[in-house]
Amino acid sequence: MNDPCACGRGEKYKKCCLSADETSDFQYRRQLNLESDFSDRLITGPSWSFGYYSTLGSLLGEI
Repeated sequence: MNDPCACGRGEKYKKCCLSADETSDFQYRRQLNLESDFSDRLITGPSWSFGYYSTLGSLLGEI
């Protein structure tokens, strides 16, 4: 971490691009989590709503 930064500015990596890399990594992991959560909701959502509407339809049919 105390090596010269690969960007070429001549500063040490930890004083140059380390914080930018950590921020980028955090944003990347957050994006992956959001995409995974969205995918899970797409997969599980329709089955839940189908069960809900199926039950609701049968209840309304009884009235």
